[in-house]
Amino acid sequence: MSRRKIVIQCPLFGDIVAEEKYLVEENRALKERLDDAHFIIQEKNKRIKADWEKRKQHLNQVFLQILDVIIRYPGLRIKDELGEKFRQVKGYKPLIDNRVRDLRKEGLVITVPGEDGLLRAYPTSKAKEVF
Repeated sequence: MSRRKIVIQCPLFGDIVAEEKYLVEENRALKERLDDAHFIIQEKNKRIKADWEKRKQHLNQVFLQILDVIIRYPGLRIKDELGEKFRQVKGYKPLIDNRVRDLRKEGLVITVPGEDGLLRAYPTSKAKEVF
């Protein structure tokens, strides 16, 4: 490798003189660090995807359990009665609101305002086909 000198003009520090050999070595080291970073990111993405697959199975079970409670006890208020009934039937209380919204988007549940103005959940005919 030649020992050619390269001058880099820098307004802050003035002219910087470096040998080409050292710049090439530094460039190679930076490329290796970048490759290592890409590898680490890929491994983390694999772990995140595997964790999501495990969690997705659990979430699907929770969706089905919520749907089961709605089918068995239609017309419960989403904010309080549905969660309490779920706790009585299943033994724990998950977050209900967002999951009922997702069930509604899938066409498995409809929500109707009750006399008190709070939403009540009712199963659709499509939901009864799931069970």
